[in-house]
This record gives sequence, C-alpha cells and structure tokens, in this order.
Amino acid sequence: MAFLEVRRETLEWVRTTDIDLRAFTASNPVTQKDLEGFQWMIFLTGHSARHTDQIREIKTASRFPSK
Repeated sequence: MAFLEVRRETLEWVRTTDIDLRAFTASNPVTQKDLEGFQWMIFLTGHSARHTDQIREIKTASRFPSK
C-alpha cells in the first residue's frame, strides 16, 4: 500500500535525519504560514488520524457496501 510505504520512509527519515527540525521551516499551503519541521511531523500525524477517522465513519454508514 502506497500510504504505508511513504509513512515508513517518513518515519525512517525522522529517526535518522541530522536536520534540526526546529530550525527547518516550510510553508503550509492551507494556512500560508511557516511551520517548523517538528510542527510538520505533528501535522502529518493529525492529518492521517483525521482521514482514518473519516474512513471509519464512512464504513459505518448504512449505504456503505458490505461485501
């Protein structure tokens, strides 16, 4: 699954990078504000969790196909 592979790569990068995640910044296109690398990691976690919750919610809908 593509998501799991990219997630694995991201986690490995975070574990092994020499970059100071507090000093590294990049712009968030949604908020148009700069986030530190550490804040980006927190954002990614919350973003993934939100989509997981949405998937679970959809699967409980009565119109969701049951196969």
